This record gives sequence, C-alpha cells and structure tokens, in this order.
Amino acid sequence: MSDVAYNGHKVVLKRGTGATSDKLTDTYEEVGWITSEISGPGMSKNVHTLRPHGTGADSDWMRKIAGGRDAGAISFTLAFKADNAIHLKLLADFNSMDAGHYQLAPPKEGLPAFYVDGIVKTFNLGNPEDGIITAQVEIDIDGKPEFV
Repeated sequence: MSDVAYNGHKVVLKRGTGATSDKLTDTYEEVGWITSEISGPGMSKNVHTLRPHGTGADSDWMRKIAGGRDAGAISFTLAFKADNAIHLKLLADFNSMDAGHYQLAPPKEGLPAFYVDGIVKTFNLGNPEDGIITAQVEIDIDGKPEFV
C-alpha cells in the first residue's frame, strides 16, 4: 500500500449472490440508484467502568476494561425501482431471517474493500413530493468486518 489516502467518493455497495458461504469468496452485484452517502461501518467497543478499590494516592481513579466490539451498520437511501432485480433482492433480504454478504468497494479496482455479513434491519419506503419512491435501508453488521 502507498502512503496516499484513498478517495472515498463514489464508494460502491455490492450485495453477495450467495454463490459461496464465505463472504470473501462470494460473487457480488452492485446495488445501483443509491442517492445518498453510504454510512458505515460504524464500529464501536463496549467499555466497562469499574469502581476504584484499594488505598493510596491513585485509588480514586476509575478503571476501565474493554468489552465486546460491534461493527455497527451500513445505511443508505436509494431511488427504489420495483423492476430492479438487486432492489428486489434487498427487499427479500429484509424479509429473510438470514445474514447476507455485502461489500463496500472503493471506486478504483485493486484497492482494499470492506466485506461484511449483515442483516437488512430496515427497508423504509417513502414517497417525497417529487414523486420518486425512495427506500432508506440499514444493514446491521453481523460479526467482524474484513478489510481486504
């Protein structure tokens, strides 16, 4: 890798076809008609605070221990097209109880991408004044994202 920052403009979201059970070897199809920024993954870690114990000069300082990590979610808005096969597959993913494979790919080939397992948590259809049907989609990440 070089010492140059990667341009995140036009990052592409792709949906796994399920050709394999491994997110790194699955084949992917681009989710088109995304009209917003793609947010996520929003990774965080639980931190537990412990009461101080003992005596001495530093005994009143709180102690912290790291807990589980959460990869967060990927969210975006798309111009929903009822005749778009990938949009219908995303809707089917929402109706499924299983996690699917998703990829956030950089605009330039050969750069690392995020690979995640995720569950479509929300698929909210809307009809703004301009008449374009939109879908606000949130994919809750299941497990560890891979950056390869």
